[in-house]
Amino acid sequence: MYNTTYDFDIKDKTYGTEKKKGVRVFPICLIVTGAAMLLGGAIWYHNTDMSQYRSLQLKEVAETVDGSKAERVEISVGAGSVFVGVSEDDQVHLSGNVPTDYVLKENGGTLRVDLAPDTYFNFNDLTTDPTSAEVYLPAKEYAELIIDTGAGKTTISGIKCKKADIDSGAGEVEVYELECSGVLEGDVGTGKFTVEDAVTGGLDLDIGVGKFTYSGTVNGDMDIDCGVGECTIDLTNNEKEYNKKYRINKDEGIGDIEINFAE
Repeated sequence: MYNTTYDFDIKDKTYGTEKKKGVRVFPICLIVTGAAMLLGGAIWYHNTDMSQYRSLQLKEVAETVDGSKAERVEISVGAGSVFVGVSEDDQVHLSGNVPTDYVLKENGGTLRVDLAPDTYFNFNDLTTDPTSAEVYLPAKEYAELIIDTGAGKTTISGIKCKKADIDSGAGEVEVYELECSGVLEGDVGTGKFTVEDAVTGGLDLDIGVGKFTYSGTVNGDMDIDCGVGECTIDLTNNEKEYNKKYRINKDEGIGDIEINFAE
């Protein structure tokens, strides 16, 4: 594999035939302002007694529901550690310590798994939410996979779908052996989002101040918006063959986008 390089000049940076847009000051200011507000909120929290009113209630579960009719999957994760994998039957299996107000149900072809508590938030330590769960889905191609994560760590392995939308907040998301015939949409806030050994039909990425890495094949266009974060994409595709069929649209603020093709 090798790094694709581009000629550029200081006044008007270009990538191939694509002209680089100027640094977007307003979105960056919003990011900085948001970080300042979060820090201010943490300081306020530590100097009040609010923490005594926030305690996460958990319960240990081992639940199974019929997943044979599920065509669309929605999974919400607050924090803690959650693994999403493939089951050996047509059932959806949920096990572990989860919030007492968790949701696991299929309705009208949509499977909903909600492990994000309604009220819990702890500025004292965003990484020690004791939620720890495993979710196993029937082995089939889903029309759509939607995963929304907060803090903590979420691992996804071996899922097949026609479209995927994964939102990574302040935590860590790891995706292995994803087969997505359509576009993978990824939204990275301040966390880390890693995709390995994947085959997708395109990428649509919005990266704030976090880090996104991808390894595998992309059979479609790539649209990458990188604010102040970092994006690295290592492809098995041949560069010339890829450019004959698809396009790459890169919009960088002060972040860094690196795309490497196979030889």
